[in-house]
Amino acid sequence: GKFAVLKGMTEDQFGGFASMKSRDFDKAINLKEFDGISVRCKGDGQRYKLILYDTDDSFNVAFHQTFECPKGGGNFEDVKLYFKDFKPVQRGRLVKENESEYRLCDGSKVMAVQLMLSKFSYGMDDKNTNYKPGTFDIEVPELPEFGVAQVRHALRRFFQRVRPVAVRERLRPDVVGVGRVPGGDVDAVRHVPHRHLRNR
Repeated sequence: GKFAVLKGMTEDQFGGFASMKSRDFDKAINLKEFDGISVRCKGDGQRYKLILYDTDDSFNVAFHQTFECPKGGGNFEDVKLYFKDFKPVQRGRLVKENESEYRLCDGSKVMAVQLMLSKFSYGMDDKNTNYKPGTFDIEVPELPEFGVAQVRHALRRFFQRVRPVAVRERLRPDVVGVGRVPGGDVDAVRHVPHRHLRNR
């Protein structure tokens, strides 16, 4: 399969960062029904950050969240990043709540995605304490969304493989261990398209 690979060497004397950014999507992706995005990755164990853009202006506010890349050459692991934990940053500066540019990320409008290794976390006043100049290496095959809507989609796929009568029986409110759906009926499960932000 295809993977997004960010690999190379950084130095602390000048920039101290490296990144790759997707092209702006033709149409913004709405992920508001989900809780966040998982970074499916493996690599060197360093602290990276995922950046989400809700406009086509790279100098506007963007939403940053740091994460630790799993170390080792084994299987890929999912690192969950909740939308509520992304912080607004503009041109290397954390945007404060009392500023007019301040806004939070809810996943309702994703125009582009960026993966970055940097000696700064959330602005130039916030050092990445896990940053080490030198070689770096991270592989990312995809960025799957996660949350309640994803669970509904998984349930729907399960329902499609069993007899309708059995489905309604399993969803009775007095049945414990399967999970409840509002109304206790398979028709209450609304289909949510399952999208992935893939590197193609």
